[in-house]
Amino acid sequence: MSVVTAGFLKAIQILIANGSGQRLGGLVTGAIVADIRCATPGSADYGKFWDFGGGGFKASGWTTRRAQLAVVDGTNALGWYAFSAGFDTTGLVGTFIVTYDKTIIIDSLSVPASEDLIVLSAAGGAASTADVYAARDAVLTQGNLAGTTATGFATPTNVTSSTTTITGAITAATSPLATSTALAAVQTDTTSIKGAGFTGGTDDLHSAHALLAGAATGSALSTAASAINTHTDSAVAPLATGAALTAARDHIEAYGLANWVTANITTLALEATAITRAAAISSSIDAVGTSLLAIAGASFSSSTDSLHAIRVLVSALPTGVAPDVAAIVAGLLTAPEGTPTVGTIGYALKLGRMIITTRIDETAGSPGSAVLYADDSTTAFLTWVLHDGSNAAIT
Repeated sequence: MSVVTAGFLKAIQILIANGSGQRLGGLVTGAIVADIRCATPGSADYGKFWDFGGGGFKASGWTTRRAQLAVVDGTNALGWYAFSAGFDTTGLVGTFIVTYDKTIIIDSLSVPASEDLIVLSAAGGAASTADVYAARDAVLTQGNLAGTTATGFATPTNVTSSTTTITGAITAATSPLATSTALAAVQTDTTSIKGAGFTGGTDDLHSAHALLAGAATGSALSTAASAINTHTDSAVAPLATGAALTAARDHIEAYGLANWVTANITTLALEATAITRAAAISSSIDAVGTSLLAIAGASFSSSTDSLHAIRVLVSALPTGVAPDVAAIVAGLLTAPEGTPTVGTIGYALKLGRMIITTRIDETAGSPGSAVLYADDSTTAFLTWVLHDGSNAAIT
């Protein structure tokens, strides 16, 4: 058994002997291998194997699950094989099993073999290596737990003392771990942060950031709000106040309608003007309402056209739209031929069509010629100079 403190680089090496107990050297690298299994009860890594290539304990998907041991020194350390990188115990606490095995068929090899590795916390208060060895020896050499002892064996008192030491080491190793109460509180906070309608992949922080990046800025929204407020203030300013309407009613009640009209003809004219303005303001408000309805759309529904619903729809939009190939081809087939420029695909298409459908005249001579005529069969479109295979005249 080996006992180390977290952060210690544990050597992975073993002495190999044959069936007669003689050291056996000269084995190729990889003939002896080693794996490390977590044997800490209650650990999330319990039963998993160390990945020598990628680090960490895993149940599958290792880069290198079994370390290949090589000869240490064939002359001065005959029979010793080691994995030179060792086992880094940084961040580990608990019990681990190192198992050595062979990959070649030699029955006399003294493997498989294993050793227990105990990694203690580097925090203060942990038992020393000597304490743990003392506890182990006290248990292994105890001769009679009933009270009588044999010469050279530990007493029950030593066993009790060693048990206390081991318990202290376990307490020191596990004390930094979160309690179930703390973990439950973290779970409650996480659920509260996500919210009742949380959907993974839609409401995560990355998605929210992407949506907000394309939304109107706070400055733009503030400017829009100011413009609306200004327009509203301008529209309602000419309206008669409640106090003015109350005063007009009082005048009518006190003097009678005829007397009041006679005495207040000017005021009535002003009131008519106010009514006209109110009608204009009402028309303006109606226009604003019409604009808002146009913005909302004819089939606006708060349950389907809310910002949340719009975000969901935007999130579902495809990243690109495939072109309508059939429409493109149809457009090309029905496009007018026109007068394409020499050297273009349009020119090549027109030339090919004319060779098939129009007049071509050949003339003998040295050199001879071939003339391609336009669609009117009169105007020469293109002339080629012709020779036979030996560059002689065309007859």
